[in-house]
Amino acid sequence: MIDLLDNKYKISNKKNIGKGGFGVVYKGYDIINKKYVAIKLDKKKKYNKREYYVYLKLIGNKEMSQFIDFIEEEEQSYLIMTLYSKDAYAILKMNREIYFNEKDIMMLGIQIIQQLGHLHKLGIIHRDIKPDNFIYDSNTNKFKLIDFGLCKPYTSNNKHVKEIHDIGRCGTMRYMSTNSHNKITLSRRDDMISLSYSLIYLYCKGLPWQGIKHSKSSIHKIISSKKNEFADEINKYNLIEPLVYLYNYSINLKFDSRPDYSYLIKYFYKYLKSKEFKYNGKWTWYKKI
Repeated sequence: MIDLLDNKYKISNKKNIGKGGFGVVYKGYDIINKKYVAIKLDKKKKYNKREYYVYLKLIGNKEMSQFIDFIEEEEQSYLIMTLYSKDAYAILKMNREIYFNEKDIMMLGIQIIQQLGHLHKLGIIHRDIKPDNFIYDSNTNKFKLIDFGLCKPYTSNNKHVKEIHDIGRCGTMRYMSTNSHNKITLSRRDDMISLSYSLIYLYCKGLPWQGIKHSKSSIHKIISSKKNEFADEINKYNLIEPLVYLYNYSINLKFDSRPDYSYLIKYFYKYLKSKEFKYNGKWTWYKKI
């Protein structure tokens, strides 16, 4: 079945290109501009609206993903976005033996840290940083941070929000910080912790707490414990040094700390140079996808 939205976009419910807890993403077609687009359907409406407001703040920032249109109907809403290529998780699955190598990880880390810095500067935290939300833009040969439906301000009246315990959890279990497991208010540090887990996952092709099955009442406690063990045993995982540094730096940030994005980016650049790699966009999969 093909629907016509606002006399501008064709959307086929048979071309599902992504699915999450808060909506389904379809491949669509922009009739006026004659190009394919991504269309996110949200039957609860609030997540698309939240994401739309974040995108409004990102207009003109060429380093970050952009939206095209927002359409709200009585029972659901549609967010029309640029159609990019594959996300980092999908790229990893294409060839786990080759993707991602240390150069890939460093270049990806630099790009996402830059974008997190921009987002945080707007007073917003992402709250669901994971490889699935790093999407490759084949036109610019760079990754874009996407999926802002869980974003939330970390300031109120120009002051940092207060740390509260026993609130709702947020994020994806594999990559969320122990603060989220323990129902503590999230802040900029938690985006950085989730980024470190994401990069470690892509480099190691897995995480120690992956695949744990348990009851809903105890799973968070068990995985949080595993993540605490990881902090004590990180040196035994044969990680490249910048990933160890990013992880230790992130878990030691205070609740209201501002991460030093520029310093972290320079650290990654320095490692590339020490290995005689160049930040030149020559990904392992360059021109293959």
